[in-house]
Amino acid sequence: MSGKVCVSVDELRDKLADFLSERLYQIIVSNPRKKDDVFKIKIRPVMMKGAVCFQETASKGTQVFHENYNKEEILDKLIIYMEEEFKQLEA
Repeated sequence: MSGKVCVSVDELRDKLADFLSERLYQIIVSNPRKKDDVFKIKIRPVMMKGAVCFQETASKGTQVFHENYNKEEILDKLIIYMEEEFKQLEA
């Protein structure tokens, strides 16, 4: 079995929504469609002011960029990443 799974955008959104909690270890988005931009994104839960947020760590060349999002924001970003920018997601 190859491990490759094809799902609709709605199925992906539902599955990711289940994963996005304080119990998540990390999500890795990789295999970019354009080779000259961000090549990997890691998402992990972090506590900020008593609430769970999700920290995005984007790797581009030798640089690393961090940004924090709430659950809905990171869910929207992950859907866009998979539709437009990347080919692989591991949760």
